[in-house]
Amino acid sequence: MATATERWLWSAVFAILVGSVVFVLLRTEPVTRLAKNIWFNHFRSVLYGSCFAFGLVHTFSFRFTSLTAETLLLAPLLVFPQILSGFLLAFARMRLGMIWCIVLHTAHQATSMRNDLAPEVIRNFTD
Repeated sequence: MATATERWLWSAVFAILVGSVVFVLLRTEPVTRLAKNIWFNHFRSVLYGSCFAFGLVHTFSFRFTSLTAETLLLAPLLVFPQILSGFLLAFARMRLGMIWCIVLHTAHQATSMRNDLAPEVIRNFTD
């Protein structure tokens, strides 16, 4: 079994490889033309799809004992707050700009981390 550091390292290598391939593909003329066509003609579908994808990616944050059909069917309910966050961040992106979307996401993550770490920090100071 791989350690957490090894899993993280392989995930980073995989992300860099996928990002590089996507970058190279997006630089070619036919793919650029197709992406622009989809973006401008089907923007609403792209937006909704990316919001749902944003939420569903967070399914991997949970540790399931087994991956069953019931687990997959109930996964959208489990990550419903993240799906809503995706829509909120998309709204902020479209109305306020990318920087405000990043600021909102960072503030949300900082709040979540504070809530997760607060009991441990308090325990360390009281020992």
